[in-house]
Amino acid sequence: MRLPRLPMRRRPPPMSSPSARNLLVRSSISRACHPFPFLVILNQVPICVAAGGVLAVPDGAVAPAWFGPAFAVGIAPLTAQMAILSARLQNAHANRNNDPLLPLPDNAGAPPPAFFPATRGALGSMTVGNLDNLLNFYGLAPGGSAAAKKNRLRVHLNVPQPEF
Repeated sequence: MRLPRLPMRRRPPPMSSPSARNLLVRSSISRACHPFPFLVILNQVPICVAAGGVLAVPDGAVAPAWFGPAFAVGIAPLTAQMAILSARLQNAHANRNNDPLLPLPDNAGAPPPAFFPATRGALGSMTVGNLDNLLNFYGLAPGGSAAAKKNRLRVHLNVPQPEF
């Protein structure tokens, strides 16, 4: 029995093509940028950047002076969102009353008030005044009963629903 012929794969672009050169440059630069999480190519100059705007330029190339501060400003909202996602992920594992809760910053990256509940049990025993303050801090509606407020805050913090 004869097997069907498999379709031919496209040939890779010749090394002289811009896309192949870009691929080679990016892979060699990413190895050079290993401790830095971001690689930016600006005017064909690769720049390795950390979230705080720390620069490293491979091969002795010079990054523009404005780039580090501009990158730090541009990346700030992303780092704030990453902190929120990280805290929510951690809080998703708080199943028992003594499990710790990781405080969530607000959308602008500001830290929560000092009365943020340290554990899941502390969230359940918060006063109505502190609940209202936290709901306002996170931009959530503060209306309703105390149980509804606790549930709204629990959902926002990504704390699992209690099992009875």
